[in-house]
Amino acid sequence: MYLCDAPNRLAAVSFCDLAFLLVMLPHALSSYDTLAFNDNFRFFYLKSKQHIAAVANWMSAAAIWLILAVSVERFLIIRSPLRSKLYWQRGKMVLVLSSIFFATGLLTLYHHFEYDCTLMEFCNGSQLIDFCYYAGEKHPRTFLKKELILPSEVKKVYMRVMTIFNAVLVVFAPILFVIVLNMLMIRELHYSDTSLLESFRGSITRNQH
Repeated sequence: MYLCDAPNRLAAVSFCDLAFLLVMLPHALSSYDTLAFNDNFRFFYLKSKQHIAAVANWMSAAAIWLILAVSVERFLIIRSPLRSKLYWQRGKMVLVLSSIFFATGLLTLYHHFEYDCTLMEFCNGSQLIDFCYYAGEKHPRTFLKKELILPSEVKKVYMRVMTIFNAVLVVFAPILFVIVLNMLMIRELHYSDTSLLESFRGSITRNQH
């Protein structure tokens, strides 16, 4: 079961990396003048760049937690090799993968509306520029208008809380867990090697007597 399912989890990580690469492609293409000053591409890019960044953050967060799941699996198998088939049965694997994508999607959902953006035309419509302001605090509608947009208190709290959750649960916590698990795996491997060596020496001693 382990040998069959391990590639599936690594394939999920590869899928996240590939999706991240694809959604970041418009950002890379926008650096070329040919596309940057193309009206159709510029309109598409400016309208969708916030959502593109949100999906990229989602895929990045999912990849981090998938790597953590693989690290947990490896630690459990090293610790109890005979129970490896019980840890990642097909149903459990689907549940874990679905939970990771769903949870990280919720954690990064706020990126889709983190900024209020307005597109404006200049130079008789020959230039299209967007103006973005953080949606979690009051801000002008555009730099030309003094009218302020006041977000609700619920939105303010939500944006602040999700920003903290995103930093802790997407960046700090999983990286810390992976480091700790790797240290524990090294420790378990060291103890296993020591136990095997002592058993081997004991068997040799008994055979000599």
